[in-house]
Amino acid sequence: MTYMYEWPQYVEIPMSEAVNATFPKYKLVLYGEGEGKKLQKLMRDREKVTGIPVLFIPGNAGSVKQVRSLASVALRKAIEDYKYKTHFDYFSVDFEEEWSAFYGASLEHQTKFVSECLQRILGM
Repeated sequence: MTYMYEWPQYVEIPMSEAVNATFPKYKLVLYGEGEGKKLQKLMRDREKVTGIPVLFIPGNAGSVKQVRSLASVALRKAIEDYKYKTHFDYFSVDFEEEWSAFYGASLEHQTKFVSECLQRILGM
């Protein structure tokens, strides 16, 4: 595990009604650190991110919160090394720790949701 510099925040990205109806238990989240209200305000007011998008997909029975290790280190490197000239926006999908390795239909369902997530991220 990585050292936490600030409090982790996971902000749910709204998906279309059709996507929510098709995949009611899955979610797309944006990871951030620090004051949660800033990240939530960004999504509520503009729904615009400015960094290079990265989508983290947890594996079999994986947690959406596993994105924290990668995203936290990338954020610190952007601040320290590049003075925010380049940064990444880390997204993750929440499959509610579903066991996809043992049931192929789950993996197919997850794949279709990831496709919707990619379209949503690229449209931001």
